[in-house]
Amino acid sequence: MNMEFDFPTTRLSFTVFALMAYCTASTTSTPAANSIPIDFEREIRPILAKHCVLCHGKKRQEGGLRLDRRDDALRGGDSGKVVIARDSTNSPLVKRLTSSNVSRRMPLDRPPLKSSQIKLLKAWIAAGANWPVDTSRQDLASDHWSFQPIRRPVVPLTSRSDRLIRPQARTDSAIRPTQWVRNPVDAFILARLNAAGVRPSPRADRPKLVRRLHLDLTGLPPEPQVVDAFLADHRPDAYERLVDRLLASPHFGERWGQYWLDLARYADSDGYEMDHPRPNAWRWRDWVIQAINADMPFDQFTVEQLAGDLLPRATDEQKLATGFHRNTLTNRENGIDKEEFRVKAVVDRINTTGTVWLGLTIQCVECHSHKYDPIRQHEYYRMFAFFNDRVDEADLAVAPTQKELAAFKKTAAKHATKVQEIQAALKSAASADRGPIEKRLKDLQKKAPQLNPVAHVFASFEKPRQTHVHVRGNFLDRGAAVSPGVPQVLPRLANSDSPPDRLDLARWLVDEQNPLTARVEANRLWQYLFGVGLVHTPNDFGTQGQPPTHPKLLDWLASELVLQGWSRKRLIRLIVTSESYRQDSAQRPELSRLDPTNRLNARQNRFRMDAELVRDQYLAAGGLLNCRVGGPSFYPPLPEGFSQLGFRVNWRADPLPEQFRRGIYLVVRRNLAYPMFTTFDRPDANVTCTRRERSNTPLQSLTQLNDSLVVASARALAIQIIGRKDQSDRLQFVFRRCLGRRPTSDEEKSLSALQVRLLAIYSADPQSAIKLMGGRERETTECVRLAAWTVLVRTIMNLDEFVTRE
Repeated sequence: MNMEFDFPTTRLSFTVFALMAYCTASTTSTPAANSIPIDFEREIRPILAKHCVLCHGKKRQEGGLRLDRRDDALRGGDSGKVVIARDSTNSPLVKRLTSSNVSRRMPLDRPPLKSSQIKLLKAWIAAGANWPVDTSRQDLASDHWSFQPIRRPVVPLTSRSDRLIRPQARTDSAIRPTQWVRNPVDAFILARLNAAGVRPSPRADRPKLVRRLHLDLTGLPPEPQVVDAFLADHRPDAYERLVDRLLASPHFGERWGQYWLDLARYADSDGYEMDHPRPNAWRWRDWVIQAINADMPFDQFTVEQLAGDLLPRATDEQKLATGFHRNTLTNRENGIDKEEFRVKAVVDRINTTGTVWLGLTIQCVECHSHKYDPIRQHEYYRMFAFFNDRVDEADLAVAPTQKELAAFKKTAAKHATKVQEIQAALKSAASADRGPIEKRLKDLQKKAPQLNPVAHVFASFEKPRQTHVHVRGNFLDRGAAVSPGVPQVLPRLANSDSPPDRLDLARWLVDEQNPLTARVEANRLWQYLFGVGLVHTPNDFGTQGQPPTHPKLLDWLASELVLQGWSRKRLIRLIVTSESYRQDSAQRPELSRLDPTNRLNARQNRFRMDAELVRDQYLAAGGLLNCRVGGPSFYPPLPEGFSQLGFRVNWRADPLPEQFRRGIYLVVRRNLAYPMFTTFDRPDANVTCTRRERSNTPLQSLTQLNDSLVVASARALAIQIIGRKDQSDRLQFVFRRCLGRRPTSDEEKSLSALQVRLLAIYSADPQSAIKLMGGRERETTECVRLAAWTVLVRTIMNLDEFVTRE
């Protein structure tokens, strides 16, 4: 190298040495910052987009890492930063891309990056990992539909308009709004039907409508005289009057309270192996029923259940409401790690809150950031902090029931008698023998019975716990400390001078700016009235859930719920008075081809009733149902030998008529489910349930035919009809009690022929008739007639129609 320098020799030597050292360093280290500048958009983003964004992009974020947006990429994932500016050698991104371990090298299960691509990434990182902010790029947290603000849509047409919405096909099927639309619900449904070239179904007949309304709003079948009165009422608003009577019924709270109990994972026991009873859990259930009957606004309903104890001058009823989150499984066994199970309960509470109010699968974020939805792991534990930092379980003193009071008096009397016996023995004992007796007396007095019933609630305490991220969901492996907060993808919490608490969280959930809660609740109300929601995945409004079939209708209903003061009764009334709700449920040949799952809502849906309602139908039809509202749970009789299956449950059936109360009051033991309810798909109460499964199994038909409660109900109905004037009158009465309608002529002929055959069978075998009717309390001839009618009633009660909501 020929170079001329006009510097002193010593200075030249130093300069050449420094230059050589610099050049050597430049050739042995990662690409230097003074090399040709890296064009991020032209050279780096295409590499990330092609090889990384499939698993670390908008739709999916493995390990909480997102590499399609600047801030997310530079922040890193669940394991920390992946890009360390100016240090490509130690940047985890480079290490994973170049790993010799195939199971760790990125991208997984695909060809590795080329050496030229690796070199570019290293050079980019070494140069400072410059990632320009693209102001032209809309950098939303998420453009998924459910995270967008609710904007009240314009109703597509009104009942005063003559304008047709022309379909894309089959133009002859379009219907004028004046022919069908009763309210905005119909306007949205009809717009979609006309666009698809599909006509709505005709209105269901009046007997079917009155039965549908009763089952949907109260869960009880209509009495024949109620059906008659409705059929005879020709006033234009007869239907609306019936709706209002049912909404005002005390049984409305029972029917709609059952839905909320599913969401709250309500049970009368703790769960786990010992499954200790919770004798006062029903007090929170009564609170729910009363709140729903009173049409407590859903925002208030929410706040009181999540943070009633934090309200100013909180009443006992508001504190009792917090029993919602005391429905978690509780382990009180000896030798357990109490902190482990406390954390499990807190995890369940945040998961349930996320599902019930936000409709998100937030439970996926306990161990790692969500793969598909924009919720990061540290945000999960910020929400976890609301139920962890200053929260503790507490007991609220409540008044004893008459049953508890009577039991206490009986126990106290026995105890007092024992005390008196020992005191008498003490008086007559010699002084040398008094010691043991005095000890017995003192021990007995310590065991004096107490009557202090309590309900399980929440309370706050002054000393806060510090919440940390649980690395991979392990509560023993504490990561970074976090404070209470909400996911960034959703609106911020309201400003407060103090750290946010459960009350702030509850109010945030029902804030008008929160785009999820009103949508989730409106969808749930629709689901309960149509069998399936406008969003078919009520527990997942995220990117992996199904989009709404009628997005504008959903947003209109959500906004209407808020505008109506969060009144669920008003929104329910709006829906059930629509023509959409009143449609017949019969399948149509053209719909079987065009819309087999009825996503267009061109008809109503027919579906089997919930387990509790199935049981209620039998008791109601037989005239046995005890309709008392509220109160403690009851124990029904179990099939012989069932309670001896190894479960540690003290199951003692209550006396009649307590056994014949509605299914919502039947005791829920987590380790020993009532067999009939299991058969008809009642959820297990271990986790929140947003939609029940509806299976179809032979066990259901066998239960409908042979269960002791079914036989008792059929026998009771047979006794009622035996004295009616003639065969036709009896069949009419049975059909109306069981199915809410009159039999057709063909049905009447078939059943009459069956009744003749049954009479012949039992006349030839009177002992079977006597056994079926419960013994020799009646004459043999009467037993034969009653047995024949009992079996005929059981046949009708075994029809699919009996347990189906049309």
